[in-house]
Amino acid sequence: MVSRNRFFHLLLFCLMFSWPLLAGASEEEIFQLKVAKRDSLINICKKYLEDPAKWQEVSKLNNLKNPNLIYPGQTLNIPVRLLKGTPLDARVTFIKGEVLFQAKEGDEWTKLNLKDRVLQGSTIKSGDKSAVEITFEDGASFFLRSNTTLGLTSAQKKGSFYTTRKLFLQKGNTLVRTIAVPGAKSRFEVGTRNAVAGVRGTEFKTSVDPEETTRVEVLKGTVGLEAMNERVEVNEGEGSLVRKGEPPLKPRKLLRPPAPVALDRSTGRCR
Repeated sequence: MVSRNRFFHLLLFCLMFSWPLLAGASEEEIFQLKVAKRDSLINICKKYLEDPAKWQEVSKLNNLKNPNLIYPGQTLNIPVRLLKGTPLDARVTFIKGEVLFQAKEGDEWTKLNLKDRVLQGSTIKSGDKSAVEITFEDGASFFLRSNTTLGLTSAQKKGSFYTTRKLFLQKGNTLVRTIAVPGAKSRFEVGTRNAVAGVRGTEFKTSVDPEETTRVEVLKGTVGLEAMNERVEVNEGEGSLVRKGEPPLKPRKLLRPPAPVALDRSTGRCR
């Protein structure tokens, strides 16, 4: 008998089809830090930022007339994207057929197996009639169908409450499922050569076809789709696409999925 979990993954494999993603720039996530006695902007940036040289951006964001003069009790707004991060653990939770991965650009392609760890900077490539699901420690995941190449650009936890994940879809299609955790903020981005989709608490399909057309199909939540300085909101049950060099089309309702077909257990045929 097929387990419920395996049935779910097989169902995903059967339902997914080719689509790309383009979508958008989103609101800036801000981390608020209260200045302590003897703090300086330079020291704060050395302690908290991935690149301390970004102190000028922090100064500008906070309208500091004199970056060398900050006061105890003062609140500084710092973009989450600038914060130092610790890698998020991700592992293979489902695999079918031949799937290869490259630890970093230039490395040899290696066969990927169930329960293998996948680190940021890796690239994953699924072959014909293949599929793979990668799941993060907080339950968020992405699923690749056959003939898909995708890079896990970064996956980090920043501070106590923020997680950021960035994927780059070179070709094929992927299904992203994010998890809303109470009290935490998470951002999941999927980029293509044309654009980036940034979402929270959303389940959506994306793909890239040979003509570099970008498509979004939203199963839950909302995705901001942006191209050529124009943006549309694609809501649950809607889809949109962006052709290369054009703005996104107005979202349209998706067709209903086909109804399951009952089987006659005695003959194995459809009723």
